[in-house]
Amino acid sequence: MSFISIRGVHPPRIVVSIALIAWLLVGAVAHAASSPDAGKVNRLIDAAGIGHSLRQVLPGMVSGFDDPGQDIPANVRSALREAAGQAFRPDPMIERVRARLGVALTARQLDDTLAWLDSPLGRRITAMENEAAEPAVLAPMQSYARELERRPPGKRRAELIGELNLATGASEFNAVMMEAAVLATALGMNAAQPVQQQVPADVLRQTVKSSLPDLRKQTEQVVTLALHYTYRSLSDPELESYLKFLKSPSGAAYSKAAIAGFTDAMLEANGRFMQAIPKAIAKYKGLSGT
Repeated sequence: MSFISIRGVHPPRIVVSIALIAWLLVGAVAHAASSPDAGKVNRLIDAAGIGHSLRQVLPGMVSGFDDPGQDIPANVRSALREAAGQAFRPDPMIERVRARLGVALTARQLDDTLAWLDSPLGRRITAMENEAAEPAVLAPMQSYARELERRPPGKRRAELIGELNLATGASEFNAVMMEAAVLATALGMNAAQPVQQQVPADVLRQTVKSSLPDLRKQTEQVVTLALHYTYRSLSDPELESYLKFLKSPSGAAYSKAAIAGFTDAMLEANGRFMQAIPKAIAKYKGLSGT
């Protein structure tokens, strides 16, 4: 992994925001599980930072739309903000994750996860992930990337981060979320055009698909950087302890179930986003300025 390439790519802020949203949700997944015990599920939603992370999705997207470096017309910017506000409300997403987890895991798996969360290391990791979930993380993370260029991580650290990426499913989750977000935005913007100017949906899908390899490469770099940044204060033995839990039977079971829940929630939200864009574009059609 070359951290020099992270600086050189300069991906659009919205792309970076989506990539960070995907990673930060995976960070919360690393502390998520459930069972028919509603009280324990509710405690987990709070203690694991699941609700906190999902509440950062909308602010993270808006910060991308509002970035002055993005060449977005004022009316489109306002429309995207409104559509995102309708689609990415946190409560429906939290409930979707809660419902999925509530039927997926056993009481034993829930208890094992809560025991991990309540450990000193588990609490530290939750705090780190909550901090990294804030939209303001992008600037210090970019500074950290420059620091890593000067002092690259050691071989063992890089290996542990790679193992953590695999254990949490961060890259795969990120790829699914990126594709869904880009496609939803493209289809929504296309539907907002006059009928005679709309691109056939299958053509548009193919165009988006052809751009995915470059987008995935860029966001893979962002995810790797985010992993290094989020857990920067953990020692290698502490990361090894974390990985040991994630690879345990209970850890692997809840990771799989939680990823599925977060994927459901985000794909449903992207569907709502796509449907909301045309109406929002029409509403702000005459808006001028920045």
